[in-house]
This record gives sequence, C-alpha cells and structure tokens, in this order.
Amino acid sequence: MSKISRQRLATGAPESYNKFINDAEVLAVKRGLIWHMTFNNLGDIEESCNWDLRVFTENNARHAARLNSFAVDDTVRNAAIAQGYSEALLPQGCILGEPIQDFLKAVAAHRSNAKIVPKTVRSEISVLRKLFSSTNKYPWQLNSEDIVRYKNIAKSDSHERRVITMLIVLINENMLSQCIPLLDTIKKKACPSLERRLEDRRGKEKLPEPESLSEFVRITFQELPRGHQDLIRFGIARVLILTGLRLNEVIMLPADCLQWDEVLDSSIADSADNSDQKKRTLRLKYYGEKRAKKENKFLVPDFQFIPEKFQELVATTVHMILTATEILRQALKTGAVRNHQYKVADGTDVGLENFLFLVISSGKGELPKTVTVDTTISISAESSFLAFIGGEKRVGRETIFARYSNLPNKSSLAIKSHSLRHLMNTEMFRLNVPDTVITQHFGRQSVAQSHVYDHRSLAERLANVEIPESAIGRFPPGTAQETVAKIAFSEAFSKSSISLSFRKIQADQGDEAAFQYLVQSGDGFHATPYGFCITSFAINPCVRYLKCFDDCRHFVASGMPEHKVSLESLRGKIRLLKDSALAKPLTSVGRKNQVLHAEKLISGIDRALASQPGTSIFENGSDHSVPVKDLFK
Repeated sequence: MSKISRQRLATGAPESYNKFINDAEVLAVKRGLIWHMTFNNLGDIEESCNWDLRVFTENNARHAARLNSFAVDDTVRNAAIAQGYSEALLPQGCILGEPIQDFLKAVAAHRSNAKIVPKTVRSEISVLRKLFSSTNKYPWQLNSEDIVRYKNIAKSDSHERRVITMLIVLINENMLSQCIPLLDTIKKKACPSLERRLEDRRGKEKLPEPESLSEFVRITFQELPRGHQDLIRFGIARVLILTGLRLNEVIMLPADCLQWDEVLDSSIADSADNSDQKKRTLRLKYYGEKRAKKENKFLVPDFQFIPEKFQELVATTVHMILTATEILRQALKTGAVRNHQYKVADGTDVGLENFLFLVISSGKGELPKTVTVDTTISISAESSFLAFIGGEKRVGRETIFARYSNLPNKSSLAIKSHSLRHLMNTEMFRLNVPDTVITQHFGRQSVAQSHVYDHRSLAERLANVEIPESAIGRFPPGTAQETVAKIAFSEAFSKSSISLSFRKIQADQGDEAAFQYLVQSGDGFHATPYGFCITSFAINPCVRYLKCFDDCRHFVASGMPEHKVSLESLRGKIRLLKDSALAKPLTSVGRKNQVLHAEKLISGIDRALASQPGTSIFENGSDHSVPVKDLFK
C-alpha cells in the first residue's frame, strides 16, 4: 500500500477544496490504490497504476471499471475554437494539468465511496474530462458561465446534463469553488410562467436572501478571520448554518458540546471485521432557549443529532474555537480573572470556562499572550453578532460583508440569524424528513410549530408525490399534466376540486377512466390575478370572467404577495360599490340585492386572503365551468 506523500495544497484554492482533495487521497490509499498515476504521452493511464473502482464499493461486477485517460478531448477543444473562443482560454497541450487530474481522481474517489456504481463513475469522469477540455481554469475557479459555455460548445445530451448537474451540486455542497453557488442558468422550462409560480416559496420573506446567504456561507467557510472577535463570530455563523439552532442557543454552547456515540451500522453488518460494523454519531449538547419557565433563568440541557454530512464540519469548528479560547479558559480555571456562574436546571452551577464562545469584553484584534487580573472575560454578545451580520444596522459598525466581501453591492447585504432556522427547517421538509423528526430535531414541543417554518413551494411539496405505476407514461415529466396529476394523487391536496373529481370518477368508473380524466384536464393549472385555478379551460372555458372569489370550487390560494395585493385592491373597490348602494334610498330598485351581492364577494375575498397556500378556498363551492341550465327551455 502506498503512503500519502504530502498535503496537497493548491495555491489560491479555498481550504475546503484542499480538504476535498486530501480526503480523496486518504480514501484511495486506504483502498490500496496509487494516487500518483503515470500515463503515456497521449494521456492514457498506465495499467499498472490505474484504479479499479470496484474496490471502493466491494462491487461484484465481472469487469473492472477504470479511469481511462487524462487527455484533452480534441473534439470539444476544436468545437470551442470553431465557435470563436480564444485558444488562450483553452487548455494547452494534449494532457490536462495536474490540478485537474487531482480533481478528477478526487471526484472518482468520493463518488465511488458513496456507493455509486463503478461504471457510472467512470462515465461521469469522462464527461468532466470534456468539461475541462473547454476551459483552462482550475476547478476551484469554475463559475456558472463556464458551465453554460461548455453546454453551448458540447451540445450535451441528457446523460451529460445529469453529470453536469451532479458536478454543480458537488461543488456547491462542498464549497469547492471561489464562485459558489454555481447555477445551471440555461435550464429549459416546459412552461416558464407556470414554472416561476410553482417555484415561488411561500412566506419567502422569512428565508435568507439568496445572494446574501451564498456570500455569507462563502465568507465564513473560506475567508480567514481577522482577529479573535471575528474568529468567534465565524464559528457562531458556521454552527448556525449547520444546525439551525436559535442564535442564543448557539452562543451559549457548552465547551463539551460534542457528544460522540458508537452505533452499529446496519449497512455493513455483514462485514467480517467486527470493528468496521460500528460508526460514530454526533449529538450536539446545547441549552434549549424556550425550555425554562419564564419565572426562572435556569439552563435546560438538550441535544441535537448532527446529520452525518455535517458532523466533521461541526466538530472541526468546535475544535477551532476551543483552541482559540484555551488561554481564556485556563485563566478562568485558575481564578486569575473573575468567573461568572450560571445555574443549570438540575441545581448545579457552571462557570464561564464551561462555555465555548469566549471573548475579552471590548477586545479587538488578537488575544494577548497573558491574561491580566483586570481582564473581563464573557460569552460573545448576541447584539454584537447581529450587528456583525447586518441583522441590526448600527452606525459605524462594519458588517461581515463590508469587511470580507468583494461583491459590488456588499453594503446592502445582510442576514437575519433566525432566517437560517427557517431555511434548515424548510430543507428538511423538502428532503421528505418526517415532521415528527423535524420537531424533535429543533427541540420543539409540537409538530404544528414545525409547519409554521415550512416555506416549500408548490413544486417542492409535489416533488415527493409518486404517480402510480399504472399511470406512468401518461403524464410527461415537467408538464402541466404531471403537476395536475400529482395534485390529484397527493394527500396534501385531497380537498382540491381536481382531486375530488378524480377520486369520484375512480370510485365510480375505475382507474382507466380516472386517469383519462386527468389527461384531458392536463391544462388544468392556471395562474389568475388572485391565485391558482385548477380546471381545464380547453374543455370547460371559464364563464365567470375570473370571478374566482365568487364561491368557485376551482379557486386555490397561492400565498403569493402579488395575488394578495390584487385581492386587497379588489376588496377596496367592491366596498366603495357597497357604500354607494347603501347611500341610495331604501326604496330604490335592486338596492338590497346590490348590497347582499357586494357583501358576498367581500366575504369570498376575505376567505381567500385568510386561506393557507395550496388549499382549496371553496371546497364545496360551485363549478362555474358547467353551463347554466336554461330555465326557459
């Protein structure tokens, strides 16, 4: 087995990128593979050191899947030149540079170690080799424009587009580029206006603004903090991002917050080596902010289980802060400075040395080498952190963005700490984590509290809805027909008109007739000025001229701000008409009917404004798409 030769530090690359490469080398060497491959003058890897990707997954496939080559793809390179790209922007020579080789090997190692089929990994690396044949940039310099340029050059097929999407996710999740987040900006949408409305998240004002969030994450994980106070704030920011805990719960983290446990890993329970059957899980100990009664100030211990993909990031952050505050902790333990005491719910007292985020009050810059008796040590202040992230604007206070960002609009960027909790909660719902688990994860008392933090868009809420196997193929992916079908099949929208009609037809006439109804109602998802309409205009044109708020069973609330504005504006106009009718003499013809009709419409508008997004407003309302019976026939 070869040995790891050195720490692979790429000049100018983020720390997270270097860690990604180093971790991959560790994985490869552990499996008995040679990291420094040799290849011929065409870039073809020598058989003696080429990797058999099956060793990562103990795959039993008959034939080995290996990395083939580090050669520049001439077809892609020539296509770029033919489209007018300067040769200076393309790789020189016929072999990709060593940093690219390291990155391709690292991707192969990480993907293989994640149990991806070896043949799939080999195919992915071949696509990435084409990508790096279209640019001379290093992997950590890639941005969204590079992705778009490659797609335009290579005219990629569906498989290659999936590989590029995988790369984008890999880079964004592991902070591998200086230009995160990478975005697939030329993604085609089947219906742009419908897609935009489907993707709008409800209550999105409680979520962090995307550009501020991206820059906040990049700074806290990639920039080098200037001075002790900023180091502590970077640590607080990282834990907030990775856990979704409340700000005060993070600031008050105990020094022994990392609680490691060993559990049996069922996925490798058949391993011959018993020592490999166990894996470590991490519980983060914290003091729950809303657990203590109002009449006392006791600290109430609680735990949050850290997801496996975040464990190392949380642990390294905590160790970084422990090292940085050791001199303060020792001064407190030896009694060299005043030590404040806190009371825990079990009656014990804990001193400042038992907390993680320690600072010198009013301290700036680096810590002194010695802590004198007149030094005041405290836990980092909540107010100063809020000012640092732009959550509280203070005159003369420099924010993290003003201090570390290179963006032209950095002075306008800001983050609200609680928005990170809303985001983490929403992402868990999006990943289909049960609401009971989410409730326990965030230390809440009821499931209803968790749903208040659910800001998923309609598209995200429908993403996990599965179309029955017998109906697969009837509803093309990405179309309005598929959206309508998912609404009909979803329990979350079981009271929508399309769902009620579908289930009635299914009960009366069987699956085939019900599926055919959905196919024929395929255009039955529309955006109106007041919300969504779930009916087929092609089959039953609307005869009420968008009078959705008049007891229409097809009217579904969207929760979108522009729809609320339209409804409120309309309500104001109808109230004026009502007041005008009320001002007429009591004996006026039609006065009573005019007032009652206005009141009915106002009641419908109020009901629409009060309804939760995605819910049917008039469950048992009228079907205005059905022609009115002629009373004179």
